[in-house]
Amino acid sequence: MAAAVRVAELLDSLPNSDDPKAVLESVQTIVTTVHPSTLRDVIPNVSFANIFDCLNHTDTGLLNLGCDVLDRLMSSVSPALVLHNFKVEFNQCLIHPALPVKLLALKQLSRASVENVCSLFEVPELVLKVADHLADDSLTVAKPAGVILTNLGKMPDGLAALYSPEMEQRLQKAMEKNDTVRFILFQIVVDISRASPIGLQRSAEAGYIQQLVSEVHKDDILVQLNCLELMSDLAQEQHGIVFLDEQGIVGKMEDMMSNVESDPMAGFLLPGLMKFFGGLARYHPKEVCGKFNKFTNLVFHSVDGGDSTLQATAIDTIGFIGSTTDGKLALEKLGSQMTGYMKRVGKLIQNSISETKTRCLQAVASLLQLKVEDQTAEFLALTETWFSHLFPKPFDVLWDIVKQPFSDLRCSTYGIFQALALQPWGQKLMNEAPGFCEFVLDRTTENCKEGKESKYEVICTLAQSPTVIDSFGRPFYVRVMEYYKQGAFYVQAQSEVALEDGGS
Repeated sequence: MAAAVRVAELLDSLPNSDDPKAVLESVQTIVTTVHPSTLRDVIPNVSFANIFDCLNHTDTGLLNLGCDVLDRLMSSVSPALVLHNFKVEFNQCLIHPALPVKLLALKQLSRASVENVCSLFEVPELVLKVADHLADDSLTVAKPAGVILTNLGKMPDGLAALYSPEMEQRLQKAMEKNDTVRFILFQIVVDISRASPIGLQRSAEAGYIQQLVSEVHKDDILVQLNCLELMSDLAQEQHGIVFLDEQGIVGKMEDMMSNVESDPMAGFLLPGLMKFFGGLARYHPKEVCGKFNKFTNLVFHSVDGGDSTLQATAIDTIGFIGSTTDGKLALEKLGSQMTGYMKRVGKLIQNSISETKTRCLQAVASLLQLKVEDQTAEFLALTETWFSHLFPKPFDVLWDIVKQPFSDLRCSTYGIFQALALQPWGQKLMNEAPGFCEFVLDRTTENCKEGKESKYEVICTLAQSPTVIDSFGRPFYVRVMEYYKQGAFYVQAQSEVALEDGGS
């Protein structure tokens, strides 16, 4: 309470002080050291106008001090209360020429958009000014403005405000400035569209989605790539995929893929196009893998190709599609293409740079993952067959990788072991490999945090498997459960080790 009284006294003295900077420095010292709950008592008892007046001073040091003190004081109370009390001041801050002053208002508005977005509905004039700041020359200002509008648009009432005629006029004007501003707005639109079907509907009705799609057909490769990235994000959502397909946008994307051979520059777009169709196939694998032959042929061809960027995207894409049971079935129907993929990935695991090896191991882990409830005879046979196509004696090869001193490769390989640890045929391979059971229970084989955590995931899977006792026997299961209960970073006490050694 004493601190709150002292802050109030100092701020009251500010207008008549010969050294306002010294006064604010004293206030800053107090508000920096006390708990925010103490500062809440200050809000009703001081004139904030005295501090806001400092923001119009030519002395930048005094201006920055004022911003810092205001920020700390206002952050101690609810954003709704801040907006209610200081909306006039924030209006002035948002048109202030000094960057710190603009950021002060934007930070508080951003806080409101997260903690109490409804409070923004009461200050529509501020929200309109925020929209103007999308076109600010400084990205430090434009980005938080974008965050505020995005959070606003994720609420039904916020959508009405965001897509009102007056707001749309402001947004369209901002978009005309340059590509950077235009794509900041497109990112807002996509984030809102992903959040809900109604958000997508309103974004489409306002014409923003169609504007985004039209960017794909421009001659600027960078613009096209940015557009594909955003549409790929939208395609991650079920309602987004349905919309893009109904609008014929998916078909246009495949046409672009067909034009690659006749347009050398279009080759730069292939990774983006592949990612787009990969996201589509994640939710509609049967339709995509059966209907869009150009996509599937390109993906499998790229795994063998010489373009490292395309190869990396292709490897990831197949693993992404095959992470679901529907995706596994769709890939299985491709027959020799999928068999060839597994063999090629196996060769890359054995003979390629570390980054590619890691990517391949992660893709294989994704393809082999199979939940207990999905373990039908058909799926178990499928994952076992894919595993066998990697290379001769695949389990031995992977175990050798786990023994190597490269944590990224070890952790990725543990991901495959985790998939095997939940399937009876995988457990059989583990149990039959001489020394593997002892290895997986030996904590001393891993020294780094990531390695301990990855190995522990294998232990967790074994502990929760309904077939672990049948595959390994009860003594192994008891030791697994002990490891599981002790956690990833348990260290056996030295005296305990000594006793065990003596007992043996």
